[in-house]
Amino acid sequence: PERTITCVGGKEANVKLPPNVIPIGAVSQEELPGMYAQSEEFLHLPNYCEPCGRSVIEAKLCGVPQLVLNKLVGVASFKEFKYERDKFVDWIAASTRRFWRQIEEEVI
Repeated sequence: PERTITCVGGKEANVKLPPNVIPIGAVSQEELPGMYAQSEEFLHLPNYCEPCGRSVIEAKLCGVPQLVLNKLVGVASFKEFKYERDKFVDWIAASTRRFWRQIEEEVI
């Protein structure tokens, strides 16, 4: 392996890791921006649907140039859109209208 991979956070698992993978465990919120800023890639492969992906947003805002994600990250991970791309595109396109209609109904 020509790269070193640092694993931040998560629980320690009884899994044998390759020699180039270094688990460092949890770090404080204060340390994360610096760690993100030093990273070339951010790997995030959750086992469950994560529509927002806060850590992904944090990494990108801190300047990580490359994001490596699976299909469970982002709004497209919602099950109702899995095989209905046109429905998803229509739903996103109408979201601004829905947002302002809801604001008008609640404020007025």
